[in-house]
Amino acid sequence: MSTRRFLAACLPGFPALPWFCYPHSCEDKTEIKPYGYFRKEWMHVTPQLSKVAEALEKNNINCIVVSDAKEAKEKALTLIDKNDTIGLGGSVSIDQIGILPYLRENGYRLLDRYDSSLGREEVMAILKQSATADIFMCSTNALTEQGELVNKDGMGSRMGPVIFGPHKVIVFCGRNKIVRD
Repeated sequence: MSTRRFLAACLPGFPALPWFCYPHSCEDKTEIKPYGYFRKEWMHVTPQLSKVAEALEKNNINCIVVSDAKEAKEKALTLIDKNDTIGLGGSVSIDQIGILPYLRENGYRLLDRYDSSLGREEVMAILKQSATADIFMCSTNALTEQGELVNKDGMGSRMGPVIFGPHKVIVFCGRNKIVRD
């Protein structure tokens, strides 16, 4: 049985295969020291992030900790090939860190559920296609210190692809979304 691997990036604020956790506000001007990308290199980040990262690893979720939204975007883009089909879950975070506009403007094969020119039936078709995209990107509503994703999903268009379908899933999570249980 193969285990699905997720990659998480924890910035002081956002947390698929790739998973990113970063500071909760893209406007946050707090000085943050750069973090390494492998667990042993960033255990000093904060006790809470260290605990969450270890819990994610124990749950077979790879975790990347990054220092800000810009770095989260840059690392995520290294995981995407221009020929990959990219599906999106409902997420303000993806737009806030600048990935969505970048993908639109640079010729990626984006299944853009947010395209305002689409009708309801076309959006529904995109949501179905996203479930089997090469890459699926979304955020999470919350991440427990035990390394568990907590999501509320009205139609299942986000959680379905996170659980099964795409080759890679990238989940973004801000530090503000980390909870005890």
